[in-house]
Amino acid sequence: MAVFHAIENGMSLVRQTDRGMSLAADPYGRVLAQTDFFGSTDRTLVAQVPVRHVATVYTALGRWFGWVCLAGFLVIIVRALIPLRKVK
Repeated sequence: MAVFHAIENGMSLVRQTDRGMSLAADPYGRVLAQTDFFGSTDRTLVAQVPVRHVATVYTALGRWFGWVCLAGFLVIIVRALIPLRKVK
């Protein structure tokens, strides 16, 4: 889940994940390096991680984008459930 939040915010990520797995990912979600602490003999993670920020819709609009999408979805549902009246 942390990788998804990093993509959403346009940031790189270096993180120890569940069960001793560590990874480094770029702002687009591509895994640059990963290592398993318990499964490997070399317990170091080496990666060149970009430090620049990538502009995303979420960073520009914040939570407003999600609320606008929800409102649009509700309008579509209401329009589908209420039959259109014929004008005579």
